[in-house]
Amino acid sequence: MYRLIFPDWITESKDYYGRAEQLEQIKNALSYNAPCVILGERRTGKTSTLHVITNYLKETKNPRYIPLIVEQMQDETFKKLTLRQFARIILGKLTDSLGKSLRDTGYLDENDRLRVETPEQFEEAFSNIIKVVEGAASKFYVLAIDEFDAIIELAPESDLIQELITHLLMKNSTLPIVVFLTMTRLPEALRHSIASPVLSGVKIIHLRPLVDEELRTMVDDIFVGLSLFQTSHLEWLLKMSGGYPYYIKLLLDNFLQLYGLGKTLPTVTAQMLQAALEKAVTDLGALTTLVNIYEMHFAEEERRLVLLLAYLKETALPVGILKEINTSCITAANQMVSRGYLMKTSEYYDFRIRFWGDWLRGWANFEEECENLNLDLHLKYINRPSIEIDERENKVRVKGSLLEATHTEYKLLLVLAQNLGHLVRRNTLVDKVWSTEHLAPNVLDTTIGRLRSKLEERGLEGKKYIELVRGEGYILHDAYIIGDKRE
Repeated sequence: MYRLIFPDWITESKDYYGRAEQLEQIKNALSYNAPCVILGERRTGKTSTLHVITNYLKETKNPRYIPLIVEQMQDETFKKLTLRQFARIILGKLTDSLGKSLRDTGYLDENDRLRVETPEQFEEAFSNIIKVVEGAASKFYVLAIDEFDAIIELAPESDLIQELITHLLMKNSTLPIVVFLTMTRLPEALRHSIASPVLSGVKIIHLRPLVDEELRTMVDDIFVGLSLFQTSHLEWLLKMSGGYPYYIKLLLDNFLQLYGLGKTLPTVTAQMLQAALEKAVTDLGALTTLVNIYEMHFAEEERRLVLLLAYLKETALPVGILKEINTSCITAANQMVSRGYLMKTSEYYDFRIRFWGDWLRGWANFEEECENLNLDLHLKYINRPSIEIDERENKVRVKGSLLEATHTEYKLLLVLAQNLGHLVRRNTLVDKVWSTEHLAPNVLDTTIGRLRSKLEERGLEGKKYIELVRGEGYILHDAYIIGDKRE
């Protein structure tokens, strides 16, 4: 009654949801022998993309293309990878595809070491191997390398490996190789290479999250047309997953483990989805995946940001507060937005993939990580008064976001804040804010009313924060002066 493929690689196009446009772009690039770079975060489907394309080539039985896939390796393997070892992997894939053994080529010495130490020697070896097999030289070889940026980052001979791949990407390369690379991010050095005129034919393809219509199609296909989930349930899935298929499938997989699909279809409720979320948070497969992403693919400031958001639960991070902490916070936050983990409004940063917040809070190392990264230093900016009067810039912020206050409103709040928690009499406010003893009776109250309304718009109870003492004056609560000129 359902066909949920998780967490295995996808090989069939029909199971590769929301990626039809990207697959067509890749097929189109293949038809012109154009190299491709496939960009996407961890668990966005880069490896599945390679397998879908490989399966496509096999299904079409197109004798023109032979796929050579270099699978994702463990980080420890990357750290030891030399050009000789990298070349051996590729040439081994080549000889296997031709029904030969690498040992029969004469390119292994008496110690079983490949006689290739430079990019030029690799090109010569590849060329000679395809010449000795009838018809092999007339083929095109789709060299697909998974997580290539990890190789560039970790391999001790990354410069030589990058030199080799850059040469294969060039228009004037003599080898019949079409290069496909998957990466999380373009390394800076390769970014400059790909931007050069010599490499201008490289096709960059981004794996984006699903939109709501694609999510609906995905769920309908998985459950073979069963109408289990209402619109509100799908909206919840989209919010928790950020639109990324891995997290959607993780939640659905745990839902099925809890409730299954027997002869009687369950009536899905919000409580059932919450139970699936709580189970997914403790999923051992998710633990391995997310710890790897957190430790290996988040910089220190990025880790601090996701911990902060997880700590705050349903509260977003105000842009103004991050700016005050330091510029590296804003840089990291914007980077996480571009990578799809966070989203941004004009005033706040928040999780795009809300599952991350629930998972982090349930992670056994959460409190230890908060302590190791000195989260308290950031929390002191967040756990502070709701209203901030900045004397350096003559501005008012509420919950870290700028409040549109007139000059008079600013002065009124400043005088009240200078006497925080204490009664400021009406005549004192009139004298210090308007510098006159003759003011229409309702002007002060009207100005206070406007300020209260603006606080209400920001989620604060205006009358609670600016308290009226009838017949005497006002008291301001929960405020703070930045750059107090009296100090």
